[in-house]
Amino acid sequence: MIRGCSFILLCLLLCQCATRGTITGGERDEQPPQLIVEESTQNQQTNFSDRTISLQFDEWIKLDDPFTQILISPPTDRRPDVRVRGRSVSFTFHEEDTLRENATYSINFGSAIQDITESNPVQNYSFVFSTGPTIDSLSLSGTVIDALTGEPQENVTVMMYEENRDSIVFESKPFYATRTLENGTWQINNVRSGSFKMVAVADENLNYLWDSQSEGIAFLDSLVAIGPDSSANIKLAISSPVATLQMQRPDTSGWNLAILPYNRPPTEIETSFSIPDSLVYVSREGNQIWVYQNPLVSNFSMYLTDLSTLITDTLYLRPDGGTAPDQIGKKSILKNSYHPSDPIRICFDRPLRRVDQDRMILVEGSDTIQAQVRILDTLPLCIELSNPWRGDSTYRLTLLPEALVDFYQTSNDTISEVFPIANPDRFGNIILQFENLDSDRGYLFELAKDKGKVEESFSVQGDTTLNRTIGKMKPGKYTLRVIEDRNLNGLWDPADYLRGEQPEQLLEFPLEELRANWDLEVKHAWK
Repeated sequence: MIRGCSFILLCLLLCQCATRGTITGGERDEQPPQLIVEESTQNQQTNFSDRTISLQFDEWIKLDDPFTQILISPPTDRRPDVRVRGRSVSFTFHEEDTLRENATYSINFGSAIQDITESNPVQNYSFVFSTGPTIDSLSLSGTVIDALTGEPQENVTVMMYEENRDSIVFESKPFYATRTLENGTWQINNVRSGSFKMVAVADENLNYLWDSQSEGIAFLDSLVAIGPDSSANIKLAISSPVATLQMQRPDTSGWNLAILPYNRPPTEIETSFSIPDSLVYVSREGNQIWVYQNPLVSNFSMYLTDLSTLITDTLYLRPDGGTAPDQIGKKSILKNSYHPSDPIRICFDRPLRRVDQDRMILVEGSDTIQAQVRILDTLPLCIELSNPWRGDSTYRLTLLPEALVDFYQTSNDTISEVFPIANPDRFGNIILQFENLDSDRGYLFELAKDKGKVEESFSVQGDTTLNRTIGKMKPGKYTLRVIEDRNLNGLWDPADYLRGEQPEQLLEFPLEELRANWDLEVKHAWK
């Protein structure tokens, strides 16, 4: 009996001691694999002649994107064979590759080597050796930025050449190479003394050559001398060459309308026709040329002349069906400032031929008023209303049927537009004062609000100073961009490597906030 009670008491005690829980795998492994030095190929060797390098780690590993991550400097002509066997990495040079004599090689594995469980990477492990008696120990560093935006550029290949031939970037791989980090910085270690040609390429296919027009390029105008006492921090501004202008497939599905798309804005294309200008109208919108054809014309030839090459292409156009437009539609493509001294512009989806002011009703409050109305000569898609508008007022414009007649001899249905006119005291002025401008060059000035769409732009040429007031600007934060237009083409031009021309200089000035009824001064001496 006593033994039975003792057994029951023991069971109760064991139950009270037990607690419920879940089985866990322990803390997450956040440590990267560790190299076992004594079991790996010795690093920092001289007179190195082995073809295979073996790296042994303390846990099972894998390779992640080795083609992108592993960087060899100097680059080899063929890809090495990189494999994982359990806890080791085997790196073998291609059998047809011959290593350079008396050269220091650096193999950076980036973040390719990772543990197999948590993908913790061995960051930037470098294996360095020399095929000669010494290991070069000099280094060079710098940054790569976008020449137009100033933003740092990641994964750009920075290359150093012992030769100074222009064609070497197409024909040969560099002597040293590295890639930029996320913040645009780069560093090349184990460099020998000497003078080098510096080039940076957005190397999309990772072949250490500049072999595609889409790959951006940056370069220095002179060689970089590297010695024991050199400490240059090199800044490279990369830009993509202007793409060769190419027309895409024309769209002639619209009724008496042809849309000609290009791969970029066709600013250098001049148009002419085999019919009188009065029977055709051309509009440009972004990368497209719109050709409106009069219904009286059955077919005609269009001549497209590239002013940069003086080559003319002929395009044969004819109506290809589609539905005839029945009504004019509103298409606001111009932004009105709504300042009392500015005209109001309203735009439509096709060019206009006539406007009947008797079929327009303009109302301010409860009063009907008159305004001067005209079709814009330079942009017949729009009408312009001029009037001494009153500030802090709202106007309603009603276009009755047949108030407008378009290029196709069709008219409008009733269209209403309401536009408020602001108090002039709600606007501010930006005063630009620039000195030391080069009278032989042009300058493009652009004011963008909140780093968005350009609100105001103009160009100057032939002056050494600028003193201009940009009025009627809405309050807010503006950014001023100034482009040094060396070739006077009215555009920002990227680098031209073959001509040895750097990208045109661009300065960006974030301005103080413009307040209502305020003058904001911007002063700068161009260097």
